[in-house]
Amino acid sequence: MAMNAADIAAWLASHPEFFHDYAEMLAEIQVPHPHAAHSVPLIERQLLLLRDKNRQLASHMRELLRYGEQNDVIVDRAHRMAIDLLRANTAERVLQISYSHLRLDFAVPCADIRLVHPRAQGLGEIYLANIPELERLGERPYCGPYASDAVLQWFPDAHRMQSFARVALRTVRGEVFGMLALASDDPNRFTSDMNTELLSRIAALMAAAFERTLEL
Repeated sequence: MAMNAADIAAWLASHPEFFHDYAEMLAEIQVPHPHAAHSVPLIERQLLLLRDKNRQLASHMRELLRYGEQNDVIVDRAHRMAIDLLRANTAERVLQISYSHLRLDFAVPCADIRLVHPRAQGLGEIYLANIPELERLGERPYCGPYASDAVLQWFPDAHRMQSFARVALRTVRGEVFGMLALASDDPNRFTSDMNTELLSRIAALMAAAFERTLEL
């Protein structure tokens, strides 16, 4: 009975002693070069494949190291922001620190904070008596191409903005008392598949600072 390629491969796999008994064949068998038109001995082909795998592993390792370094930078920036917010003794200072870190450390082109708690009335335009649908908008952090009409009004150049992020500001009891909204004219800055963990942590830091300084 004739054997096909699959039969031969299965037979060789079940008889590993074959190339031990016929070691000279390893140098005689010619197979296609993986990156060229000519043929090479089987042993050389295996070496080439191993080198390719090593290059792929090295590239993957470099990528992991790069991500690790980027994460270290982000953690360091968030840490500095947390320290500055802890040192703030007024809500006005919390506001200044928040905007400064978002703009300089996290390169957010447009950021806006709005608070609805009555104790924030002395903070100027960031106080709103009401934010339509605040509870619904604050259910979970959002990143993507859309913003409500109420949020769009917070940005002077709203017509230029193409991606948005928003997250609720909550007290330690879970009560929503405001919102942080971000916007960019880059459609890829805030996308629906983004991880919102960092955004949530930044909002939690800001909320805790406002809660302390406003005595909510």
